[in-house]
Amino acid sequence: MISNNPSLTPEQITADVKPGQVFAWQLYAQVERKESEDILSCVNKIPHIKFVVLMLDAPVPGKREDDVRSKNSSSGLPVTSAVESGSASKPSEGDIGKSLFVSTSPNLTWKNTLPWLAKHTSLPIVLKGIQTHEDAYMASLETPQVEGIMLLNRKGTMSF
Repeated sequence: MISNNPSLTPEQITADVKPGQVFAWQLYAQVERKESEDILSCVNKIPHIKFVVLMLDAPVPGKREDDVRSKNSSSGLPVTSAVESGSASKPSEGDIGKSLFVSTSPNLTWKNTLPWLAKHTSLPIVLKGIQTHEDAYMASLETPQVEGIMLLNRKGTMSF
């Protein structure tokens, strides 16, 4: 799965693929949806990206204790438009996680987000960040837009 915040372009990442190699695009829906739409426009053109993973758990970033202890900060990271416009506060030292997700949309809904996403990609949509069995059931009702969910256990093992 290619990160929503890669250090290379999707084209560079997929340039030397091996036969049968499959990629997914990790999508954090942005407050400014046009930013996500532009990313999807690019991703849709890359034949080795076979599905989009919509991240559901990013509006509230985790507590990155290692970053706090090591005093990693967001200095040097690009300041997003949400910070520049004043709609989000600039993260303080040790808040790299917050700076990475400061412009991520906190208002994803079944009714609005999935139709919007399906409008901007024909790739299969997989949801990651489902928290309860009720949410998994709700996701199952969203076929054909949602073709799968990803679950992680506490050890980081992924299941489809």
